[in-house]
Amino acid sequence: MRDIEVPSETLQTLLDRNGITHIDAFLVDCEGADWIVFEQLDLKRYRPGMIKVEVGALPAAEIGQVVVKLKTSGYQVGFQAEDIWAFA
Repeated sequence: MRDIEVPSETLQTLLDRNGITHIDAFLVDCEGADWIVFEQLDLKRYRPGMIKVEVGALPAAEIGQVVVKLKTSGYQVGFQAEDIWAFA
């Protein structure tokens, strides 16, 4: 096995580069990196109507951070299996 370098960019850079100004639904399933991606989403700017974050592979502290970010942004939050669902 060998290491390889791959290019990466922030979520905001990706959205800006592609001219995305509105998000209807935001779904995150990044195999344990879900909080790293979700914490970058500017909820005030994009205000998705529906959000799903897979949290099955996240530590409890990061699950709590997801819930706090959603609730403090005015979302209704629910849990189903390994997912957090939120609605504006």
